Amino acid sequence: MTQPPLVGSGDTYTGESCLTEQSRSAVTCFKTRPRSHTSALASPKLTFKTRSSSQSTIYHDKQYAAGFKLRAAVLLVLNGSVIVLSVAYIVMLELQRRQSKPPQRWWLYQFVRRSTGELLVLNSRVIIAFLGVVSACAWIWIVVESIFLFTRHQPLGASVVARAFISCPIFLHGWVAVWSVFTTYVLTNQPDRSAFLSSIPAVVFNALFIGSSIAMLLGCIATGIWNLCISYKFWGSFTALETFLLRAAATYPNNPPDAHVELEIKSRSFSEASTQALYCLKWTYAILCIPAFMTLVISLTGLLLARDLGQHIRHSKKVLARNMTQPGSRSGGSCYRPEAPWMLIEGENAHGLRTNSPTSSSKAFVLNAEELRRIAQSDSIHGTRARTIALVTKARSELLLVSAYVGIDAAALIAMMIYVATLCTNGQLARGSGFATEVSAMGAAWLCSLCLGVATIALIYNNWVHRGGTGLLGLSQNILDGDELDRKERDTLYIPSAMGVNLDVLRPERQLRDDTIHEHHRITRETTLDLSKSFALPPLDL
Repeated sequence: MTQPPLVGSGDTYTGESCLTEQSRSAVTCFKTRPRSHTSALASPKLTFKTRSSSQSTIYHDKQYAAGFKLRAAVLLVLNGSVIVLSVAYIVMLELQRRQSKPPQRWWLYQFVRRSTGELLVLNSRVIIAFLGVVSACAWIWIVVESIFLFTRHQPLGASVVARAFISCPIFLHGWVAVWSVFTTYVLTNQPDRSAFLSSIPAVVFNALFIGSSIAMLLGCIATGIWNLCISYKFWGSFTALETFLLRAAATYPNNPPDAHVELEIKSRSFSEASTQALYCLKWTYAILCIPAFMTLVISLTGLLLARDLGQHIRHSKKVLARNMTQPGSRSGGSCYRPEAPWMLIEGENAHGLRTNSPTSSSKAFVLNAEELRRIAQSDSIHGTRARTIALVTKARSELLLVSAYVGIDAAALIAMMIYVATLCTNGQLARGSGFATEVSAMGAAWLCSLCLGVATIALIYNNWVHRGGTGLLGLSQNILDGDELDRKERDTLYIPSAMGVNLDVLRPERQLRDDTIHEHHRITRETTLDLSKSFALPPLDL
């Protein structure tokens, strides 16, 4: 998350535990001086006093240090795996884009025209993978310097910058992911449906996303700058105090008489910086709970949208099966096979279609994935419909994956931030606790890396199962081939070349005729009991 004192938090508040052996010996030298020269050291405000604290155990106990090194090494490997997986995901997407026919242009965002206006659509797959690489690299940098702090007791270096602004890629990553869930839902539903999201004007939809993204980014930057200033002040006072103690140890017993006064000044400055660091850490986590909670709410909403979209998909499968039994079902064009359309379905579903006459109501069933793929290989209008259902099915699967991942990650981060803020308030982090120190140091790294790694594996698997360069697949990515987003072109949702449908096993051999499309629309309107439940009917006005 953001820059707390983290690994250095505990040792800054108990003082002596974070110093090197030479620095602590310098403190002992001052304590052995006559009372007249060490009266300031007896002040209760000074934290440099000989005591065995749990925080000292954290930094100087070899057994605990070994356990910390092992956990840090595992965390480094985990973040390295996230980088490899994210790069592999980007490479897979790029290969699919280049192998698609017609080839698709590379893009990060575009405006898709609908009846409600031009909707902003992000290439969320690429953006999510890129932000995953950025956050993983930042965590590796932070963990490496944290290891040096634990093992060598040296101040944090340039990683304080990464630690201060790590919240920017984390929250933008989650926000882009959950917002693309909404665009996926809107783009896979009819513009004229009664659904609330489908009726929102595009300008309002775009303004909400852009405004919330900018507000979240500015909030993360503001807390990062605050943390960065506090961190530099804290580590500056720590370095000044340690330098003074090392110099005093080197010149002992010939230290100047007023050395204890300088020690008191530097110690008080260090103590004040420690208090400010705790205060900054507490309120930073409290503030960052707001965007995390917003992300959690929207991710839970995405799960509800996925459920609704699943109902549309099941209804459309039933409509497809019903249309294949109509008298005009063969008029949509030839198939790869000479058999009737219901011969493309096997098992109990095929038996249900054969036992019913074309004019009678078909047995209620839902096509499975293999049957849908078999129908999609047809060059008839039913194959076009099956391809559309397959595309929206993948969109829904990624919608579920992303909503679940972001929701779990956001909920875990909220719990972790509340826990650390409570530790700062009740003083447990200041008194010293191995678990509290490590949670404040690398708790967010564990949560984000685990969730991101699992989610990336799931996305790669899902993309492989539904492999191919497609137009309506994924988190609103490749909604249409960018080169074909011409406002002068009429609606061509069901024309595979305009949708960018390029799955090798689903590619039709020829383009559909206009009369075929109109015939399919007529049959569908006549046989569909409730058009409001069907997605993409009538076609999207792009």
